[in-house]
Amino acid sequence: MDIAETSQEPQICSLSGRFTFKDNDAFLQAIRDFVARPANHLVLDLSQLEFIDSFALGLFLVATEMAEAADKVVTVRNPQGPVRRLFRLSRLEQVLHVEDTIESAPVPTAVPVQNLRQDLRISGLIELEPGVMSVELSGRFTFADHGAFQQLMDCVKPEAIHDLHVGLSGLDFMDSAGLSMLLVIRDELEARNGKLVLVSPRGKVMQLLRLSSVDTVVSIIDAPKTA
Repeated sequence: MDIAETSQEPQICSLSGRFTFKDNDAFLQAIRDFVARPANHLVLDLSQLEFIDSFALGLFLVATEMAEAADKVVTVRNPQGPVRRLFRLSRLEQVLHVEDTIESAPVPTAVPVQNLRQDLRISGLIELEPGVMSVELSGRFTFADHGAFQQLMDCVKPEAIHDLHVGLSGLDFMDSAGLSMLLVIRDELEARNGKLVLVSPRGKVMQLLRLSSVDTVVSIIDAPKTA
């Protein structure tokens, strides 16, 4: 993927080509640069973006969180073709600032949005000890679960929470966008010297953590056995 930036207000960042997990570092650096500058509004122009994978989709949520933390705004402009279709299927248009300044071709949607299944289930918070809380995830965690992601972020926000243990033993599937959302939670905790602990991931979820090397930067433990 190519990234071209302007310096005016609003700052415009034009993305072109194919946006995949390989572009993680370059994209996040562009967002960090924006946050550090005086500009308060960043426009991500997607009119020339041909493809986006689920990991990159999650990065738009990360960009929005980073901007909001600095009291700034990110707008996504002119997603086209399959990129627009993925935005609609994932319901990102409901949580991101998306605008159109050029006419888009109609995008067929194979599955009506209202019929999409959201199978992620989140337990209530349990206090393990002062400052250490636990929450359990079960089902499937994908890019469509950004609403549930906000629920998780709300769990992390209180300053009284230092460490968060996220139980994954009941999670059957997680895609790379779900993974990137967990990494946002890790960053939120580490910003106040806390940590994220992933508990008892299994099967495909553990495979994803290993393939992405997340197991080298996030604590992963097995749940203690009960008598």
